[in-house]
Amino acid sequence: MRYVLMFISMGLAGFCQAQYIDSCTITFEKTIFIKNILKDNEKVKRWISNLPQEYKESYTLLVRPSYTQYFGVNQDDARVPGLWGYTLNKNELQTNLADSTYAERKDIYDKKVFVTDSARHYEWTISNSYRKIAGYNCRQASTVIFDSIRVFAFYTPLITPSAGPDCFHGLPGCILGVAIPDIHHTWYAIKIDESMALPPNKYLYSKKSDEMNNQKLSEMLADKFGQMPAQYRKDKSFMINQIMLLL
Repeated sequence: MRYVLMFISMGLAGFCQAQYIDSCTITFEKTIFIKNILKDNEKVKRWISNLPQEYKESYTLLVRPSYTQYFGVNQDDARVPGLWGYTLNKNELQTNLADSTYAERKDIYDKKVFVTDSARHYEWTISNSYRKIAGYNCRQASTVIFDSIRVFAFYTPLITPSAGPDCFHGLPGCILGVAIPDIHHTWYAIKIDESMALPPNKYLYSKKSDEMNNQKLSEMLADKFGQMPAQYRKDKSFMINQIMLLL
């Protein structure tokens, strides 16, 4: 009987530790694996050895019951080495979880754009694979974007809002990890704090930005793509960059 009571006590202790929260500050580390992106590009093979293997940047996700805010920790104009001098895609997003709409400020080539539209919809498939991220047990799910790009996400139901880094959401809990092997990008939570941080000054500031929805954004990207020389339009790595800009 003593051992039975001990096991019951241990079980209750574990249950009590599983506390659900609906508000927190999550710090994500986004990694771009530069050499993997460029390894098949014949034009850069002679100097790719001089590039870093990867580039890392930190982002903050403020999670609340009805909306989220996402922004870069470093507000400077960072450029990813080797990726044609483009700035890192430092999206700033605010997602309304109640009505599935979002507002986003981002840089697209030489333009600053402010996008408002319905949040993207993902058809997730939940698996029985698990991993621990930032101290939370997370379950794996997967989906496909742009017809063929695989996305793997890891979410925890202990953080209840259906939120996630960048544009990712739609699972029964908060996404703490995302991996997109086809374009060599990952996002993983490295710190979770139940206190709430503040967004930076001029968060989602849209003055002098072109305002548009997703349709107009796609048209602008197609136009930019059409202006590129033919040799770049055939370059797989350039197409990968197009996907990067859309995330």
